[in-house]
Amino acid sequence: MTPAEIAEAARKSSRKRTTEDILSDARGAEQALEEAKKVLTDNKEAEEKSVDDLDDTTYTHVGMDRPVVRKAIESRCAPFDLDELILTGSVSQVVPIVKGKLVIKFLTLSDADELWCDQMAHTSVLKEGGTNNMVAQMSLRLQLALSVRAINGREYGDVSRTPKGTPALDTKDPDCISNRADDLSRGLESTVMRLVAHNYVWFKARAIRLLIDSIFLQDG
Repeated sequence: MTPAEIAEAARKSSRKRTTEDILSDARGAEQALEEAKKVLTDNKEAEEKSVDDLDDTTYTHVGMDRPVVRKAIESRCAPFDLDELILTGSVSQVVPIVKGKLVIKFLTLSDADELWCDQMAHTSVLKEGGTNNMVAQMSLRLQLALSVRAINGREYGDVSRTPKGTPALDTKDPDCISNRADDLSRGLESTVMRLVAHNYVWFKARAIRLLIDSIFLQDG
């Protein structure tokens, strides 16, 4: 640069910023923000399209609760055994969430068990002044206690039952549902437990899909 050009550049850089300068910068920042939001939205839509959604599962897109994570995990799962569903009315699946490190076996619940979990959560949480979100979390916790049948090869049988067939609540019984839920929570770090909960929801969606497919096969 010539001495004159250097002087002119110095003059421009030292002049006071006008209101128009500030507004121009603000408009530029706003435009950049909108472009960033568009990129995030496009990425989210791409994720959603990456899974063949035959169910109405919704995702928070926070942490591991994403369609691409679900797709990767489901690709490692063996197919359901339709005979198991026909013979027992329930179906299980081993889910390699983290290959070689976190492998969970889930079992579907009966409608009666799911209803019991919802009612128990509703009664116990709202009695203490809790919210509907807390009710949903408690119901999910109880369902996991009933559904998880193995963690990394460690087997879990069914929880203790009352004469009416509902899960037992006597905490003196090591196999009561509350002790089972506590056992799962102690054995798995909270972040891992959330990942297990996501996979339980996805497992249920797959099981429902299997049931629907089996109905169509019978019709054929």
